[in-house]
Amino acid sequence: MDLSPYIANIARHVLGEPNWRESTREQLRFGSNGSIAVEIAGPKAGQWYDHEREEGGGPWDLLRCKLGLRLPNGEIWQWLERELGIERGGRPNAGGERRVVATYDYCDERGELLFQVCRLHPKTFRQRRPDGNGGWIWSTKGVRVVPYRLPELIGVKRNGRPPRVYVVEGEKDADRLTAQWGLLVTTNPGGAGKWRPDYNRYFAGVDVVILPDNDDAGRTHAHDIAANLCSMASSVRVLELPGLPQKGDVSDWLDHNSDATQSDLETLIEATELFKPSADPEPNGHDWTSKPVEVHDAGDIDVTKIPPRGWLLGVSFCRKFLSGLIGEGAGGKTAVRYAQYLAAATANKITGEHIHVRCRVLIVCLEDDLNEVERRIGAAMLHHDINREDLKGWLFYCTPKGLKLLKIDPHDGFASGNLDSELRSIIAQHSIDLVSIDPFVKSHGVSENDNNAIDQVCLVLANIADEANCAIDIISHARKGQATPGDAERERGASAKKDAGRLVRTVTSMTEAEADTFGISVQERKSLLRIDDAKVNLTPRSADAMWFKLLGVSLGNQTADYPNGDNVQTVERWFPPDNFNVSTATLNVIIDEIDKGLESGQRYSNANNATDRAAWKVITKHLDRTEKQARAMINTWVKNQVLIAKNYDDPVERKKLKGLNANPAKRPGSKVRA
Repeated sequence: MDLSPYIANIARHVLGEPNWRESTREQLRFGSNGSIAVEIAGPKAGQWYDHEREEGGGPWDLLRCKLGLRLPNGEIWQWLERELGIERGGRPNAGGERRVVATYDYCDERGELLFQVCRLHPKTFRQRRPDGNGGWIWSTKGVRVVPYRLPELIGVKRNGRPPRVYVVEGEKDADRLTAQWGLLVTTNPGGAGKWRPDYNRYFAGVDVVILPDNDDAGRTHAHDIAANLCSMASSVRVLELPGLPQKGDVSDWLDHNSDATQSDLETLIEATELFKPSADPEPNGHDWTSKPVEVHDAGDIDVTKIPPRGWLLGVSFCRKFLSGLIGEGAGGKTAVRYAQYLAAATANKITGEHIHVRCRVLIVCLEDDLNEVERRIGAAMLHHDINREDLKGWLFYCTPKGLKLLKIDPHDGFASGNLDSELRSIIAQHSIDLVSIDPFVKSHGVSENDNNAIDQVCLVLANIADEANCAIDIISHARKGQATPGDAERERGASAKKDAGRLVRTVTSMTEAEADTFGISVQERKSLLRIDDAKVNLTPRSADAMWFKLLGVSLGNQTADYPNGDNVQTVERWFPPDNFNVSTATLNVIIDEIDKGLESGQRYSNANNATDRAAWKVITKHLDRTEKQARAMINTWVKNQVLIAKNYDDPVERKKLKGLNANPAKRPGSKVRA
């Protein structure tokens, strides 16, 4: 089989990217000195020659000499199909095209291949992913989609002057600029119109230059990217290169200006105005300020194609949404959250909640210093037997005290603070899934009682959550006064924050009445906390509280001056005793007796003021329960309609009273009991 038409793709596979300074339209040059020439057009098309080693030949020789490929004929075709999409006899490959002429790898943060974009001949593009067995699947369904050259993008240093990142429309242009001038260049798979908002987080704090193709689709695409990145990047420019032919791109500009230098490009960039969403339309007719509002027809909705919400841990944290926990000072809210953060970061069910996906967690503590944060994390690690290796690369923390998301500007009203840009940069750099802000009141410089101002602060956080595709959790102080479980109004300050949250819960200490109901001692009661839904509008409200127990953990950090070291709070999940942990037969004996009534003909009652007719006394006759525990059991049965209160003629009081009757359909152990 003649592999000459595939020489460019084979050369890239074997030799890497060409040296664009030495390459021409008919010949690609490889190596830092361009010593390897590969003919891609003209009379010598399909040939190559290494001027340093003085060897050359055709495509087969290139594979043998430079790749060391030595395979039997029967296996060479499998290799060509798997690696280059070439099938024997020119039969269509799995992608429906005859040959692949270039491949572009899209990798995750660690450089592991996610998928490839393939350029085929005749010119078209297809995407494929590894099948895990050395082959390819010509589909990216279910694969995470990321920008091109992601490891380089997130690895760029953001200290000092913002680094410059170029965005072009295709991988070929990105590789060309990178190879020719060593620039950091990226693009998105799929071409024009395929930019995704979840790419935005990787551009936090950088100087972005967008180089559009010279057509309407290219200009619209550039506008979309600029509009996405203007609130995330340090600056954004859209540079339309001069002298481009219709549908021309940056590669055409480089070909036409063969003597152009990087300095020439930078001169054009500096002469380009910064992108401003509120600016007037450009003189050339391009409106960079807005695009038509898209209106969708509900008749087109296919619910099976709607992506599920991005739940992370149980129903506590969800991508793109704000969650929150409200509690009194020193009430255990931070200890509860740290345990949950460790559960999410390790995929360890230490809080009993379902792990939807392992998360990279960022704790932003605005109140304590680094050592105190480390003590809290360390206590939870020790108690739950979590090794440092389990958290490496998954749990991060910082204490940027004094930085603000939003502050008051005496001239312009609200102004973005340094914490906004810092958060975006850190989230992008470490691919954070869950961000903790503790406490909320320290994250801004506006009045906590100003609804408009607090709404603006929440909008900043909501934008970060949406653009970075992460969950943001806010820990807040409660007002002074009665602590009512599940009361969202307990939160201190303006109500705008409560309104912005989607998964808001409260933390409350166990009351004396609850301790009596559960049979808990006074001393143990002080260590027990309940978490209740306060405002949850992504899932149904939970009827039952989630309980935690506070524990002291010795860190083992004793010194000569402090021989006892530190003892730091953490929590573990706690489950109330089950009053109904009794045999079905015993429960039914109790219900039978209540249903039979007293010997006087009176019926038992669940009323608080009932004396002789008090139904709870039947329970204490058969079970070792306190009065409050027995009352709680009766009330549960009434609530669940195991017992039903009905009017009857009381033979003693000689008037109508309410008495309890058993419901055969709700009896323990069977749906219907005669």
